[in-house]
Amino acid sequence: MRARSRPEAPSPFRPAQCARTREAGKPGRDRLTNRRTGARSRVGKGTTIVKDPEDIFNWRRLDARITTSGQPTEAQLGALRALGVGRVVNLGLHTHERALPDEAASVAALGMTYIHIPVDFSNPTEQDFAQFRDTLAAPDPGPVHVHCIANYRVSAFFYRYRREVLGMDQTQARADLDAIWRPDAVWARFAGLPDA
Repeated sequence: MRARSRPEAPSPFRPAQCARTREAGKPGRDRLTNRRTGARSRVGKGTTIVKDPEDIFNWRRLDARITTSGQPTEAQLGALRALGVGRVVNLGLHTHERALPDEAASVAALGMTYIHIPVDFSNPTEQDFAQFRDTLAAPDPGPVHVHCIANYRVSAFFYRYRREVLGMDQTQARADLDAIWRPDAVWARFAGLPDA
């Protein structure tokens, strides 16, 4: 009788949040799914599990495909690539003191696509939101990371996107926004917050 081999561990997810399932027809290959976020990872012999780079300022995982944060450093862009991110969307301004000198070149050098939607923090526009919405609707189904300087712009944009485009419940959509900041009057109106 052959000895049973133990499944590969350790996981980047807390065990209480994970479900391990066997992929049909693929012996020795498991799929690890985070129950809270839906993030999936294949686990098998020789598989390296990459942990979310939670050291990035105001890091959030919205679902298996979308992550958000404040401004990543050059090294943190590499961590995003290792996570499987194929597109980086920046809503911040290149002129901000915490912006990278040439983020577009850094992202391209890592083999990712860079999309810049410069949103004026004091005046977010409907055109900004339309461009953001169109970017998320692009046919590329791979992981995307959306950031600005502090994840303030991004969290407000995603609150509005989840409500208007995805039809998400207000309480659920607001949870990630409230975890980051309390929008001022300009951003509350832009996002369509009920108490604006």
